[in-house]
This record gives sequence, C-alpha cells and structure tokens, in this order.
Amino acid sequence: MPIPKVTEKEMGATVKYWRQHLDALQKNDLVKPDVISFVSEATQADNIGYDSGQIRPGNMGQWDIYDLLLEFGCSEEERLLTSGLTADEVAEEERREKLRSRCVNPDDPRAVADYERLEAMSPEELNEEIAHLEDKLGLEPTRT
Repeated sequence: MPIPKVTEKEMGATVKYWRQHLDALQKNDLVKPDVISFVSEATQADNIGYDSGQIRPGNMGQWDIYDLLLEFGCSEEERLLTSGLTADEVAEEERREKLRSRCVNPDDPRAVADYERLEAMSPEELNEEIAHLEDKLGLEPTRT
C-alpha cells in the first residue's frame, strides 16, 4: 500500500495549528523554551507527512509529538501540554494497545468484556472455567 501524500491544505492547517499551539504555550510559559524550539523545528512544513520520522497531519501528529518528546527527555506533563493530548486520551490509547497486544479487538465490547473477565480470574477460577468449557464442549480434560 503506497504512503499517502499530504495535501497543501493539510500541510498548511498542520503548520498553522502547531504555530498557534506553540505560541500559546510560550506566551503562558508552560514548557521550556528548548522544547518549544524542538517542536517548532519538527513541525516545519517540510517535516509534515506520512514518511518515517515526519509529523502526520491531524490528531495523529499529536501522538507523533507526544512520542518524539519522550525521546527528547521531556517529563510526562511537558509531553501532554506540548502535544495537546490529555492524560485520559493517553491512558485510553495505552489500554487499547494492551488489548491489541493480547489479540483482543478494543472496538469489540464483547471481546473486551470476555478478556477482562478472564484477566480478573485467579488461577483456580481460570482452571475451573477451562474445565467447565472442556466439559461443555465434550473435550478431554487438559488439567488435573
């Protein structure tokens, strides 16, 4: 699948957003000047795109900045303020990523509920659940 190209409109809107956001941060002295300078450089027009190392347009660019600032050594507070993300958004994305890493579709409420139910079980409860399912399916017990 080919990498999409950023339109001039997307690029202009992205650059404008980051300029305004960084100006507000700087005006209110919310993050260190070197962070402002670093993100200002990272969000120049020639750095906006979908290629590796570029800042993507829209909300995805906020995640790019959030991740980039970890490499820059910023605190969590600076990363949140500078990227424009909230702690709740980050927590939700981390939850979704954890589910995906365990092959659970985070957009499937039933799959999530099943996973969370099994995750909350003690080893004994889990063994009982497995035995119950094996019995229900007519399978030979795998656990003693």
